[in-house]
Amino acid sequence: YLGCEVVPINIDEDSFPGRPTEPVGSALMELSELVVDNGCDVGFALDPDGDRLAVVSEKGEILGEEYTLPLAEISAIEYLYSQKFSKTIVVNMSTSSLSDFVASKYGFRVIRSKVGEANVVDEMLKFNAFIGGEGNGGVIFPLINPARDSFVGMALILLLLAKSGKKVSEIFSLLPKLEMVKKKFEGNLEKEYIEKIIDDVSSEFGSYERNELDGVWFGFKSGWIHIRGSNTEPITRVIFEGTEEFVDFVSKRFS
Repeated sequence: YLGCEVVPINIDEDSFPGRPTEPVGSALMELSELVVDNGCDVGFALDPDGDRLAVVSEKGEILGEEYTLPLAEISAIEYLYSQKFSKTIVVNMSTSSLSDFVASKYGFRVIRSKVGEANVVDEMLKFNAFIGGEGNGGVIFPLINPARDSFVGMALILLLLAKSGKKVSEIFSLLPKLEMVKKKFEGNLEKEYIEKIIDDVSSEFGSYERNELDGVWFGFKSGWIHIRGSNTEPITRVIFEGTEEFVDFVSKRFS
């Protein structure tokens, strides 16, 4: 347990509780209350196969799965960086730009891959990346395990708390507060429909970068939009992140 006093919850091997299994939103309310009631320093939630990790602060704040990887990145770079790796972070096209914030702080670069753990790992091996992952709470740290691993993520975040002497809420307050929305639509979205929305967004938020590595990704100064067909369902996924103003504007157009 890395010297921690652990207060476990929902650890019965054969139990399948009547709640969502993803470590997000309402599924974490009981954990949030437990952290506060027991005076815990941090709360961790895993998905059933242990490759996704969500974090709850000592105040009971549910940080959101997009903040797991940046916290792990900060810890790994601050305390464990080895020069046998390049100063590279690899994430997929739908992962939060919080990784870009961390990279710029420490002189790293960010390489983006197609969505999917195997695609991220392939790029990490190609560029000898130090750390990487996916924005759904998946941390990949090759020094220990070249795959998404919640236990590695927990260890890195605990290291960050121990070495920095800061609380989760203090570290969280230093990161940009970005909003992310994930939508899905049946079938394919018409090209004309997408172009009309991008024109509207561009009129409001200026020029953009376009990337067609995996579907189509549009990067604006205030945020980004990623549109791609699902690999597992006959749907189109639309994910966008940015400032509150940007996300609100885009959300109204993808209604």
